[in-house]
Amino acid sequence: MKLRAPNKTVLTTFLRYAFGEVIIVIIGILIAVEFGAWQADKEFRKTELIYLNGFVEDQMIDQAKMVELFALKEKQYRSANDVLEYFRNDHNSAQADSFLYDFFTVSAWYDFKPASNTYNQLIHSGHFDLIQNEVIKDQILELREAYDALDSYHAHVLNDYEQYLYGIFEIVDLKTLQIVEPGASISFAEDAEIQLQIKEVLENTAVKNGVHLFLYNHENIGRNLYLDILKKIKTILHEIRKEIKR
Repeated sequence: MKLRAPNKTVLTTFLRYAFGEVIIVIIGILIAVEFGAWQADKEFRKTELIYLNGFVEDQMIDQAKMVELFALKEKQYRSANDVLEYFRNDHNSAQADSFLYDFFTVSAWYDFKPASNTYNQLIHSGHFDLIQNEVIKDQILELREAYDALDSYHAHVLNDYEQYLYGIFEIVDLKTLQIVEPGASISFAEDAEIQLQIKEVLENTAVKNGVHLFLYNHENIGRNLYLDILKKIKTILHEIRKEIKR
């Protein structure tokens, strides 16, 4: 008994159908994979934007604080120059008010602590690579280095304050001082005790050197640090805002 050969037309149709089914399955898998990747990228971008917006908020806080700090340091710088004039020249009792005002302006301590919530979250969670823009990542790290440099500088200056400038508090009796109102002048023009204390301060080489050190540090290190940080903050805010709008 002879077996009938399969109809070529039927076989061809079957193979075409099977091949088509395979192609459809493959396309479906690719679409599913692509959609999954799109969803993952969407969530990834959403998380990245949360961090980027967090950086904008932090840097705006730091920018405002740094502008205020720089203005205070410049005011101290002007007062320090005025204080040195007292060390250079002879003074009568009528100059006690301005001397004390300028000296206490210089000796006031102002520190800076950056807003680090977003940065700390990224670092501690190991998600720093969520920031895809390499320029922004480099700028963030450079800004943190600048903050570290500022922290070291402030520690150095505070040490100078404690060793030199704050020596005035071993001479001047604060109990004898009375400020009329915040920011007002202090009147000691006719106070003989205060005059003797100021005379002793003006003869104190350590206190004088403390004023010189403040001026030197601010002129050669501090001012550049503050301005550099302000420049870095402005640049990073521009880059992040541009990235958020992308």
